[in-house]
Amino acid sequence: MNILFVSLEESGKKISCKILEKLSLQNISHTYYTFGLDDNFSSNIIDINNIKIKPLMGFFEVIKNIRYIYKLRNHLISQVQKFNIEYIFFIDSFDFSKFFYNKFNKIKCSQIVGPSVFIWKKKKAKYINDNFDKLFSIFLADKQYYDPHIYSYIGHPLSSNIVNRNLKTHSIKNIGIFLGSRDQEFFNNFKIISNFINISSDNFNYIFFTLSKYKKFIEDHYSQNSKIKVIINDKNYYVNISKIDFALACSGTVHLELSLSKIPHLIFYKTNFLNALFFKIFIKIKFISLLNIFSGREIVKEFFHNDFNPKSINSYLKSVNNEKELNFLSNDLEENIKINNINFFDLKPIFDHLKKFS
Repeated sequence: MNILFVSLEESGKKISCKILEKLSLQNISHTYYTFGLDDNFSSNIIDINNIKIKPLMGFFEVIKNIRYIYKLRNHLISQVQKFNIEYIFFIDSFDFSKFFYNKFNKIKCSQIVGPSVFIWKKKKAKYINDNFDKLFSIFLADKQYYDPHIYSYIGHPLSSNIVNRNLKTHSIKNIGIFLGSRDQEFFNNFKIISNFINISSDNFNYIFFTLSKYKKFIEDHYSQNSKIKVIINDKNYYVNISKIDFALACSGTVHLELSLSKIPHLIFYKTNFLNALFFKIFIKIKFISLLNIFSGREIVKEFFHNDFNPKSINSYLKSVNNEKELNFLSNDLEENIKINNINFFDLKPIFDHLKKFS
């Protein structure tokens, strides 16, 4: 059987690579393709996408790029037909999965990483129940919304990559900075973080963890600053983040990576006025980061929209830059990761599902 893994976001790409890495060790006879992995995963797995993937952030960014989204869907349909794909695993990006399936439902599909129905739009779970073959979830919070024969819990694939930082932190020396993978969020966040670095009186080292497309931009901006280092998100990524004392991170997968690594951090999310208004009206939740949502309290400090500014970051770092606070934050992360079972990972449900078609 010809099976396709579709991943459009950076988080989905990481998960795709993890699944394919483990899949290569299984004795399951299928032909595998990917759509969205920029680099060839291996010589015997072909990426069949020929156009540039544009990660999009927010409802209004999607509206502005509607022509591109239609183009992407049409391209995926044509490639599915060309390569005689018989089964698709969509990884994350559920809205696009649904957009594709509404147009082309002649093929069986499963979703890996479901939409955040425990936050809002629970009807998305009904759509999966009614139309998709399976939902392989990375969060137990999803379970109550899906039919038992549809839902399978695999845990978070990235948890197996984590390199724990087990040393006690006496004070902050090295700060990791994670600005996001989309152009809009990267450049908006860069301005604020740069201003924070300018006003900070503390003698920190700053390590930017980023994609290769942003590396030169950061290096050029800080060419005269020896306290700045830029690291590309490569195979040594988890080893590198284990060496930092604190992190400033754009809301997303990196929040869980840092939490699993027991690294104290703060989360920020900056968007335009319309997206912020949309979020406030339609997504009625108290927190934006998953560990806070699951735990019902602010384990990780959050700065949303206008609260995300250089002075607020500087003030918070000064308040936690001592051994007692830093180790409390680290221990609190570890405890709540265990309580919410986020450090669990098992791909057996996916492999068992694939064996049915062999």
